[in-house]
Amino acid sequence: MTTKPRTRKAPVAKRAAPKAATKQASGEPKRKVSGIRNLVSRWRWLEADQTHRANIAQTEKESERLIAIHNDEQMNIEGALAQVVPKCFLDACCLLEFATERAERGDCMADHAEIDMLKNVVAGLRAAWRGELDAARNAGMDEMRRTINFVTGNASKMIDAELGIRRSA
Repeated sequence: MTTKPRTRKAPVAKRAAPKAATKQASGEPKRKVSGIRNLVSRWRWLEADQTHRANIAQTEKESERLIAIHNDEQMNIEGALAQVVPKCFLDACCLLEFATERAERGDCMADHAEIDMLKNVVAGLRAAWRGELDAARNAGMDEMRRTINFVTGNASKMIDAELGIRRSA
């Protein structure tokens, strides 16, 4: 009479990754891409896909059908871009480039969304400029405080040395 082999009840423990590998993976900076750049990129991809499909179509009717495939998504993206206000100069430049490119080509967007995009660029640039000014002002004030503290500290040490005063640190 033969017996069945017993199966192992506990799963085999996995081997731990080397410590150097975990430090390298966690040390990489995570890059953030704004929503504006994502939307513009997606819109351009949809346009390129439509053009490609239209070029490989065999009949005019099929070409028109293939061009209309992504129209709804492109309209949604244009609507989203018409409502978003850029938070930094790079986002504003991307949106400005997209809106002016569309206007130069003479492609009118739904409800003239390019006008809303340009207004949002203006609002975003004003906000970003205000942020830059505030950051520069704060950096200047911090530098001024450090300089004043350094100068007054050294002056205090020189006066104490002249008067022979010893202060404990």
